[in-house]
Amino acid sequence: MKRDKRMYIFRIGDKIGKYGYTNNIIRRLKELERQYKKVVTIYWVSEQLVREDTAKRNEQRMRKELAQKYGISNIPNDRFEIIEGLAVELSIRGKRKEVANIIF
Repeated sequence: MKRDKRMYIFRIGDKIGKYGYTNNIIRRLKELERQYKKVVTIYWVSEQLVREDTAKRNEQRMRKELAQKYGISNIPNDRFEIIEGLAVELSIRGKRKEVANIIF
């Protein structure tokens, strides 16, 4: 059976954000809590994306948008430093365009 992917943005502790895609949000949340030993908060989860390559393209687009539009520097492993009070608008393309409005 084909597993659908979802994009996500999590907050890890106080200052780190993480974005990516997974087929099981709850499992990924628990993995990150074990790995970082900090509270992980869900900021945003997309609708299901049909194909993995769509998720990968959206992840790359998200990385570029955060850097170019908002000046957020990327940390290796799809993480970024959170700027408090910053309002971010990201667009995700799948079957239909989805817009995520997030305030850190």
